[in-house]
Amino acid sequence: MNKKKDKKYKLGIIGCGAFGSFCIEAYKKMPRVEVFAVCRRNRTELKECAQKYHIPLAYDDYKDLIKNQEIDIVYIATPPFLHAEQAVAAAKHKKHLILEKPLALNQRDADKIIKTSKKNEIRTTINYVMRYNPIYDRVKEITKNKLFGKIEEVSFENYARTVPPKHWFWDKRKSGGILVEHGVHFFDIFGQIIGSKLIKLKTQTGSRKVLTAARYENGVLASFFHAFDKPPQIEKSVARVSYERGYAEIFGWLPLKLVTEGLVSGQVRKKIIKAPYSKERLYQKNLQDILNDLIDSIDNPGHKPKVTLEDANESLRIALLATKSGRLNKSS
Repeated sequence: MNKKKDKKYKLGIIGCGAFGSFCIEAYKKMPRVEVFAVCRRNRTELKECAQKYHIPLAYDDYKDLIKNQEIDIVYIATPPFLHAEQAVAAAKHKKHLILEKPLALNQRDADKIIKTSKKNEIRTTINYVMRYNPIYDRVKEITKNKLFGKIEEVSFENYARTVPPKHWFWDKRKSGGILVEHGVHFFDIFGQIIGSKLIKLKTQTGSRKVLTAARYENGVLASFFHAFDKPPQIEKSVARVSYERGYAEIFGWLPLKLVTEGLVSGQVRKKIIKAPYSKERLYQKNLQDILNDLIDSIDNPGHKPKVTLEDANESLRIALLATKSGRLNKSS
């Protein structure tokens, strides 16, 4: 009998707002996970969350949660400006970690998280759900196998719902701005698809929107557009990957459909691929996959999660430079 495979991991969640509650619903369905503790500063909402989901322990101070020796894994679902302090403290208490994106708001804090995680020999991953999405997996496969020839260009357009003006999202001291808080997802996943170092970028900003143009070392050009100014009924996200002899179009912020069209052996082939789940179910499955991947790396030190601290650090580095319209050095 493999004792490690039989172990049920106790999970503590810091931050149980709307998204944290959504995550709890996903994690409660996992046979090897017990949602053991939650933390939120608002005591009334904390109590309501713990009672609703039948969670044994509730803390209004994250420092008390991470001191609990029974907790194996901590998921940090708080706004970005809190990530570094909470992650470093949890790592010092030997807690394995899932961090909401981004890794941190600056390179100094990112380095602290990485250094503390390694020093305390804990496993840490980031909630980059795109890495676990079957639509993006298919695009990576098409690109790697050169079904339509070499990749040449990528464009991503994200028209998201309006975020209230007083939300922490608009305070760069708390969120880092659109590219740091949100754009890291797409710098990461399209970097994986393109498979080359980003060497140059330029960013233009407007009211509640941002556009970054980029060039990669292998010659691929890319553009990333994010707007947070639409009614929720007309939110829309579309990505287009162009190859020598074809295209792949990806639909949805969390992709649910892929349309490919191109020349294969002299014939035009068009294919429509749909995700096997609803958006909500797919999102929860991706969250479960991330946690299972982390557990596999805890059980087996030789297993590397799909998303490493180095991956998260690289996408953060790009987002920080893009925010400043920075330029990346080829040798960096």
